[in-house]
Amino acid sequence: MIRGKRIDDLSNIVWTFDLNSGLKSVLKYLSSNLDINRAVIYTYSEKTDTIFSELVFFKGTILMGDEEIHLDRHSRDKRIASIIKKTIITTSTFIYVPINVDNKIYGLLTVDRSISKVKFNTREITFIKKVAKFIGSGLYQEKLVKDRDDRIKQLNILLKISSVLNTGDRSHILEYIGDTVIKYGKFDRVRIFIKENNDTYICKISESIIKRKTPQVEKMFTYDFFKESHITDIHYITELEGALLPLGFIEVDNIISQVKLEPEQINFLKIIASQLAMSLSNIALLDELKLHSTTDPLTGVYNYRYLMKFLKNEVSRAKRFDLKFSILLIDVDNFKEINDTGGHLMGDQVLKDLTASIKKISRDIDIVSRYGGDEFVVVTPNTGLENAAAYGKKILSASPVIKLKNKRKKVGLSIGVSTYPDDSSSIQKLFKIADSRLYTVKEAGKNQVGYKDV
Repeated sequence: MIRGKRIDDLSNIVWTFDLNSGLKSVLKYLSSNLDINRAVIYTYSEKTDTIFSELVFFKGTILMGDEEIHLDRHSRDKRIASIIKKTIITTSTFIYVPINVDNKIYGLLTVDRSISKVKFNTREITFIKKVAKFIGSGLYQEKLVKDRDDRIKQLNILLKISSVLNTGDRSHILEYIGDTVIKYGKFDRVRIFIKENNDTYICKISESIIKRKTPQVEKMFTYDFFKESHITDIHYITELEGALLPLGFIEVDNIISQVKLEPEQINFLKIIASQLAMSLSNIALLDELKLHSTTDPLTGVYNYRYLMKFLKNEVSRAKRFDLKFSILLIDVDNFKEINDTGGHLMGDQVLKDLTASIKKISRDIDIVSRYGGDEFVVVTPNTGLENAAAYGKKILSASPVIKLKNKRKKVGLSIGVSTYPDDSSSIQKLFKIADSRLYTVKEAGKNQVGYKDV
């Protein structure tokens, strides 16, 4: 039996945006206007595809629910059938009303009189349907508020991410992005793979960055792992697409919890991936510009500009700590003949092979640079004149072999050496002395190391 005259008036229900308080108000209103033995309000989670009993009215008391039911499509449970088919199911003493808004499931309202065995009449069923509709309206409004708050939170996160991406520190960026995606994206696992070269990647897994060679990842790059068979409702991959080439990818999953990924999570991930790709592209471009500003485009060794800057710093360091350093000025013998006979392509290859061989026998602290034309300079910190001369002889031995006029011959080199501060404390004079000793070697027959004045 319905108590009260106006069952269409639901204005007395006080709905707050606190889920528990709002649903309590509904149950109180329902039980005060209708003779019932038991009523349960379930809310639906699309993420887990389950319904959960939020509140239960039983024998005049409202209790917290603890029942969780997975929506098994093959189940004979009438509650599940009611939600899935979005239809009201009634018996003489039971009624199941799906809570839908715009044809989208939000929950389920069940009411029964199994104890009193009083049948529901048409007027009471209409009343219960109106209550279910009111609950749906409240849940929908609550979702709108939550979505708004989530969007505001997401915008704040993206603003913070933008400031980090502008730092240009790739390691810090990957660390921050990984932690942020885990924290706010609410995934079980996040892995960021950044392609460094053909077989090496930086992999950000949850809380740590590791470097490793991973054939498995290389294999993933060799086939289309973005096809649908590799993307499931708990596993997603999005590529980091830079301006020119793929930079890597972000992989997320909920393998542990088995919770389905929501569209909002995927959209959040795609926005992050887009921002990260743009940032990494900018960093790569800046690195390339820096590289071109300090290196010789043909040989890849440092250019004259960087050499002078390094020497200025090296003089200051040597002066402060009472150290020595040496300069080796290297000139390719008969380079014009190589160009005239073999062509400029051969000449360029000789210079590339020469610098490669010098770098191979150099220490990490040595600086190899192009001085101009076919002349190169090697700066050897913490090295005196005799040791620098010995190093020059190693360079002669490592000089590349070329085929010229159908004959194989070693490329000849003339090397002049000078040492700071033994020869001079002036950079200009050090070069002048090294050049003079190199010229002496040329006159004496070439392919030698000159380090003492005749």
